[in-house]
Amino acid sequence: MFLHQLTKDFIWMVIDDGSTDETEHLVQKMIQEGKITIEYVKKKNGEKYTAHNVAVKRCKTKLIFIALDSDDRLKHNAVEKIIFDWNTVKDNDVVGMVYMCEDPNGKLMLSEYNGAELSKSPSLQEVTVKGRFSG
Repeated sequence: MFLHQLTKDFIWMVIDDGSTDETEHLVQKMIQEGKITIEYVKKKNGEKYTAHNVAVKRCKTKLIFIALDSDDRLKHNAVEKIIFDWNTVKDNDVVGMVYMCEDPNGKLMLSEYNGAELSKSPSLQEVTVKGRFSG
């Protein structure tokens, strides 16, 4: 997922929330390969928010916290797009951005909601009030 990003200008922080599979071994192997910068943190299993809290506390960069689960995937240009969008934001009140998910066929994964439509760049309020992500 991150190894295939067009830009390598990021740090991939993996918060291993008590996994019992081969996550640690696989991540350590990727760290040794040195293709991208990876910070690995193993912690006792807890709820998802505890992993987010660890990531926020350990983050040393001014930008970007992307919360993904182990089964999520990013397009090859996702990090590049997020950095570009953040750098072009003109509103000083923006503290974060929300991106819509797509299914494997490229269809937006939003459920129907009273026939209303979201803009191409919805606000968090627009997404949470008008519509719901289905994935």
